[in-house]
Amino acid sequence: MKYTFKRPLMLQIIFYLNSAFTLVGLFLLIKRMVIDADAQSAIAMFSSKITPDQIYMAVAVIAIAFLLKWFGAFQMFSRKPWGYILYIIPNIIFLAALIYMIVYGFTRPETFIIAGVTFVMMLLFTIELFCLRGLQRKERASQ
Repeated sequence: MKYTFKRPLMLQIIFYLNSAFTLVGLFLLIKRMVIDADAQSAIAMFSSKITPDQIYMAVAVIAIAFLLKWFGAFQMFSRKPWGYILYIIPNIIFLAALIYMIVYGFTRPETFIIAGVTFVMMLLFTIELFCLRGLQRKERASQ
């Protein structure tokens, strides 16, 4: 008899929210940095020697980080706690970059909202990590 496991409701909700945030984040990243060409004005505060090729490379790296954090959320959704590491590392880097932008005067309301949502999602995934560990211990004890 094959044992099927039920995913906790909180894990399902934060996975679906994370998937939606990932899609919206990728769309906004590509729209603002590539299509609208806001990258030159946004990055001008850091250095005037940045070329368009470097901007597109940064967009690709950020997109890969978005996909990596989604893959980590998917691994946790599949009840593998090591997905937490894949989720949390890009989020810590992203949150640090947002805090850097806020400290240096990039204080648009969207920046605060994105930083807050990122922090809340990190907290929710941390709570869910402990819930998954508890479920695994219960399963081992019942076997």
